[in-house]
Amino acid sequence: MSLQATVARMTARNGARFTIRRETVAAGANAWTKGTATVTFLEVVARERFYRPDEIKGAIVEGDALITVTAPPCGFVPVKGDRIALGSHVADAGAEWRQITNVYAPRIGSAVAVYKLTVRQ
Repeated sequence: MSLQATVARMTARNGARFTIRRETVAAGANAWTKGTATVTFLEVVARERFYRPDEIKGAIVEGDALITVTAPPCGFVPVKGDRIALGSHVADAGAEWRQITNVYAPRIGSAVAVYKLTVRQ
């Protein structure tokens, strides 16, 4: 048994670390100017898979992926327009950021169990 096979099994079962990047722009001094942008990074545990050929239809295109994120305990909710990258990041450099194009939040009772994110390059 190799270490690589063990790591692959554990990642498939428990997920890997991903970073969600959110940029918020404050109100400007007047109606026609933007304010300064603030970037927030949040580390989450998630699993990724690509869509099967029979699932590619409608708004899903070839190359899109489905990332299932364990619901973060801090109340941070991923939204359409955020970006996500594999690994732990605190800056834009060195990350392969992908755009979140859809967010689905299945519930168990009244609590969100996971977030299912459709992402695109």
